[in-house]
Amino acid sequence: MLFALFVWVPVSAADVSTRLRVVPEYHDVNRSSEFFLPDAINPLPQQRSHQVLEIQSALKGFHMLGTLSNFVARHKKPENDAVLNELYLDFSLANEDFSIGKKVMSWGVGFGFRPLDLLQRENRRRLYQNTLEGVSLLAWEHFTRSGAVTLVYANPGAGNHADVIDDESFAFKYYQLLGDTDLQVVARWSEQNQWEAGGGFAQVVNDNLEWHGSLLYQQHYGQLQHRLLRTGGNTLLATSNPVEVHTANDGIKAVLGMSWTSMSGWSTLLEAWYDDTAYSKQQWRSIVKLTQQQRTLLGQPGVPDTAVFGNIAWNSQVFSASNWLRQNLLLRIAHNGETLDPALDLLYTPEDGGWVTTATLGIEGNQQR
Repeated sequence: MLFALFVWVPVSAADVSTRLRVVPEYHDVNRSSEFFLPDAINPLPQQRSHQVLEIQSALKGFHMLGTLSNFVARHKKPENDAVLNELYLDFSLANEDFSIGKKVMSWGVGFGFRPLDLLQRENRRRLYQNTLEGVSLLAWEHFTRSGAVTLVYANPGAGNHADVIDDESFAFKYYQLLGDTDLQVVARWSEQNQWEAGGGFAQVVNDNLEWHGSLLYQQHYGQLQHRLLRTGGNTLLATSNPVEVHTANDGIKAVLGMSWTSMSGWSTLLEAWYDDTAYSKQQWRSIVKLTQQQRTLLGQPGVPDTAVFGNIAWNSQVFSASNWLRQNLLLRIAHNGETLDPALDLLYTPEDGGWVTTATLGIEGNQQR
């Protein structure tokens, strides 16, 4: 019913805006990697492009955000998709504020990692950030001069869901501004994770310097684990997907960081974070060793190569985690200019001594980016 209202509202009566993003991509693969798959098993076009049209509308408390996507790649049929990212109503009743519908609700502090983001669960380390898709919810918010209290009933009637963003839950947020310091306290209960609770802060030290931090405790949390590794490793090949979500207890997520910004537009960010839901160094060693052992079966009599490559593809699912290792250090140097916005990210994982370097360049002209 709400969607029909948006469809039939004249453009002149509603606030409508659009944004088009065109993302050309070039990909290459490391053929010496244990996880490499030949094109016959996993064809990955080197050249492809992703086009996204965002359409946003607002009218008297109603808000809508939708995306139309087009994906083209060499030697592949174009793919199209349409997503209703947000559709919700904000309204006031008895001097209290309410929201109902599908709405993006991001919480927490931090740039590379936000432990307190209990509802949206945004992956902050993606090279290309997709338009966020909201959570179905009922929300109540009470505002004071220097703070706010928020209660959320997320995904009503959905029950226990493997994907946390679709899991039925109750969430609470308390926000308070004390001088130059923002304080946040959050909590969430769901059948799947039970209790999650934590707090955070962001403090402005002076015109150039700020620092922030947060800590979250999870009574239960999910982690991708390999069934063959849990059974002792006596069997090298699985006949069905062996990567499963395993429930662990008493998890901790934490982040601590600072940023310095100059009058010229240059900024430097330093962040350190810890994530219990990520793999440990020993877990990575185990999955790499298993993959190496599986590759030795290629060409063996009675062992189809497709079965071996299929298992390696299943193993690769561990790369879908937002953090690959538990301990992370991030250095970001960026410049916010009138036309060019360059940035350089250096992510270091002390457990394995690994580095990930990401360079980006934003170009702005008038209202185009």
